[in-house]
Amino acid sequence: MYVNRALTDMVGYSAEDLVGHMPPMAYWPADDTEESMQRHQRNMAGAAPRGGYEARWQHRDGRRIDVMIFEAPLVDARNRQIGWMGSILDITATKRAEERERHQIDAMTHHARLTMLGEVASTLAHELNQPLTAISSYNAGVINSMQRQPAPDPVLLRALQRLGEQAAHAGRIVQRIREFLTRREPQFEACALNAVVEGGVALLKRELERQRVHVDLQLAADLPPVVADAVLIEQVVINLVRNAADALAEALLNALPDALKAEPGERRIEVRTLRSSDPRFVRIDVRDNGPGLQGRRVEALYAAFYSTKRDGMGMGLAICRSILEAHHGALDASDAPGGGACFSLTLPVDRVPTAQAAFEAETA
Repeated sequence: MYVNRALTDMVGYSAEDLVGHMPPMAYWPADDTEESMQRHQRNMAGAAPRGGYEARWQHRDGRRIDVMIFEAPLVDARNRQIGWMGSILDITATKRAEERERHQIDAMTHHARLTMLGEVASTLAHELNQPLTAISSYNAGVINSMQRQPAPDPVLLRALQRLGEQAAHAGRIVQRIREFLTRREPQFEACALNAVVEGGVALLKRELERQRVHVDLQLAADLPPVVADAVLIEQVVINLVRNAADALAEALLNALPDALKAEPGERRIEVRTLRSSDPRFVRIDVRDNGPGLQGRRVEALYAAFYSTKRDGMGMGLAICRSILEAHHGALDASDAPGGGACFSLTLPVDRVPTAQAAFEAETA
């Protein structure tokens, strides 16, 4: 029947566009028409909330606006109801301010957790470095003793050399994770992504064989080198592959309806490197044929201290995401076509990160 100038300015439609028209209204979002109609019918039945209610409308130019609506009966001089009157307040700015405040609180909470995690990581690194150093020292002593023998067993000697290499590698991992979590910049260098992936999967070989999980590597031959911290990216790959293997084992243990039966070779993980749809990035996909995400939201999976494992701490994916963000990359997850889950990480190929840029990305 009537609209004032304030409403026409709010929604971008003239009075002629609005007066005399029946629902659905022009300013109702197309993807929210059904819910808007339900609210309208509720209001027409006299059940509008006395304290008003919030809704989202759409301006003529396409932008969304948040509004607070107060509905009341329109009564004439004879006390007869002849319609309804609505008072609408534009609360878009207020909602955005609340959203910014919520993000700031979330960011402060996240930083507090990272600070605590950094302290834990420093303590663990200090405690683990001592036994790792002892292992390396004892191992070197045994190798020297064997080499003084007239005919040392070459198989045993090679196994001890591999033991020393793995102990040294474990020490580098602990140190690099500690430096990352205590907000020191990653050590960027040009590296071959395929070699990083192969190295990470190789470290899990025995564990994957024990779980009877088959890993299929599909590595693109034309990938350019990326500038990254190879040790940290390798740890991301290891974490994603191990999570996929654990999900397959957990599905089997729980006999989930979607899970595969326990025949050898049926539990599969595909690790693939490829150019991203954006040529400035390369991508690593880790895909399994397990039960998938099972309705879990991606943000929940990456949240610190959230875990789907019975004995998990809930820090693996949170750390992985922080590592990728420090590299100006991204980590994403989705249900794979045909079943299973797919975790994808992207890394830039045409940017040489500076220490300052990396630190800003890590602390953002």
